[in-house]
This record gives sequence, structure tokens and C-alpha cells, in this order.
Amino acid sequence: MAEYIHYETEKKKMDALMAEGYSIQSITDHLNGSDVVFVNDQHQRTVTLGNANARKYASTLYFHKRSQVG
Repeated sequence: MAEYIHYETEKKKMDALMAEGYSIQSITDHLNGSDVVFVNDQHQRTVTLGNANARKYASTLYFHKRSQVG
């Protein structure tokens, strides 16, 4: 149950940023998880994800957005 709560917390952070008009610029994996860089016209925010399912969700958001552009 704790893993699900961790996933939901990280997912809500990403969804909130996307709702504010941010998009994912890059995802960098490291030993502690992944750093996801969100950007909009004026700001940049970095979110570190530790949960594997949240990292998968971020990747899905990233590639889904890229497939719409190209």
C-alpha cells in the first residue's frame, strides 16, 4: 500500500504541473530514480521520481506528447 501512495503522490505532482501548462523537456535516470525536467514559457521545474510506476507514467507522458508533435 505504501508503494501505491508513493506513486499517487508523484503522479499528482506531474499532473499538477501539466495542468499549469508545463511540458516535459527531458528525463534523466540515475541510481535514486529519475529527474524529470518540466518547462513552460518562463519557468523550469525539476521533479525527482523514485517510484518505478511514476517513472513509467512520466515516460508515457513524454512520448505521448512527442508523438503528437511529430
